[in-house]
Amino acid sequence: VESYNHAMRGLTLIGDIDGAEWIMKRMVDKGLEPNLESFTVLIGDGTSTRDRSLVDHWSQKLADSGLKLDARSFTAVISAFASVDDVQSAEEWFSRMVDNGIPTADALATVVEALVLSSQNEGLETAEEWINQLNDVVEPSQSVYAALAAADVEAGDFEQVEARMQQMEANGLEINEVSLTTLLLAYANAKPQQSQLAEQMFKQQMFRGKMMATRPVLEALRAAVGGARCLSLRRELKLTDQTEPSAKKSRKQWKQFAPRVDNPKEKMLWE
Repeated sequence: VESYNHAMRGLTLIGDIDGAEWIMKRMVDKGLEPNLESFTVLIGDGTSTRDRSLVDHWSQKLADSGLKLDARSFTAVISAFASVDDVQSAEEWFSRMVDNGIPTADALATVVEALVLSSQNEGLETAEEWINQLNDVVEPSQSVYAALAAADVEAGDFEQVEARMQQMEANGLEINEVSLTTLLLAYANAKPQQSQLAEQMFKQQMFRGKMMATRPVLEALRAAVGGARCLSLRRELKLTDQTEPSAKKSRKQWKQFAPRVDNPKEKMLWE
């Protein structure tokens, strides 16, 4: 089974989903039982493109398989549904995860962000209900607070985003790379753009020495201050884009919310 999973994973990485499905069929035809990874490779985890119908199909196959899902598998399915804007299914799978007693902060953050972006008021209320319901089970992380601010980031309401981050700090969590990316994108999307605030926040957090200049952080900074100034700051602070300690998938926030850069010179300055 692992050999088939490896082949399917390779095909999905190059976007050949049809080929991966053919491998799955061949495995089943040979009398082998797909495992959790077999299904989640096809369903995805929200970081690569999938059709909504494909996510529906294979998640149903997974549900019908009788396999006992672990937290990683639940999170992958939830993220896959969120990535195709099927908020209802994402929430339903998260509810199953809760019923199984294995909710995680990452899965909660994914559902919260999907709900908040689906409908700002009603979605926010539902997201907060989930957080309150799981307060004794899942401790909110920086990603959860960032997810709560997703609609404000998209709208460029940087004061609301700052308020969320202040609330987070008051609750005992320090700003990390996810939080900083969220703030920088809010400054980038503000009208007028808050480039000076973005630069000040970036420098302040870098001088604290408690976080790395990850690629999402630097992309958000570029969106807020421009390619030339971003490059200048990187040289001034002697920074390179770095990988987060936990090499899990990003929340994709800068890609989702950052303004488009149409000036080719700006793009070259970043690259």
